[in-house]
Amino acid sequence: HHNTPGDAPLYAIALNLIGPAFQGIVVALLRKSATREIDAENTSYAEFTFLKLCFSALAAFPVALVCEGAAAVATVHLETARFAMSTLLVSGVQLSFTVLATLTSSTSVGVVGTCKVIPQWLLAFVANGTSLSPQHLATHHLQHLAGVVLVTLSALLWAY
Repeated sequence: HHNTPGDAPLYAIALNLIGPAFQGIVVALLRKSATREIDAENTSYAEFTFLKLCFSALAAFPVALVCEGAAAVATVHLETARFAMSTLLVSGVQLSFTVLATLTSSTSVGVVGTCKVIPQWLLAFVANGTSLSPQHLATHHLQHLAGVVLVTLSALLWAY
């Protein structure tokens, strides 16, 4: 049975729309709570980001255990340097989003959040030793490349 592009089942489309819907809710809540807490001087940007990342990790941990098993969690100590570098990069990006959320609109934060896929994608390739040559990307990662281009263009069009 061969599916054509228009034959996607409704649940597949719904699953693809859940991520952006949750991202919108998260960005709006981030903006509201960060603006309130930081403007009232109840917390600093770093403290707010730390708490946000702690809650995110607590929410993600059970899902990671179910989906990837205890072995995935247990191997963290085997790759301490990679784990530490990833933690620093994620913390820096999340801190910049917290600052951005208090300075601009939720739409702007959402667009930046969508466009952040590009450096994350490039860093993942570099960290795994994957070639970034156009020939290699076109041959082995054409769907990923097309997806990143489409997401970035849609974010830019939305911002425009």
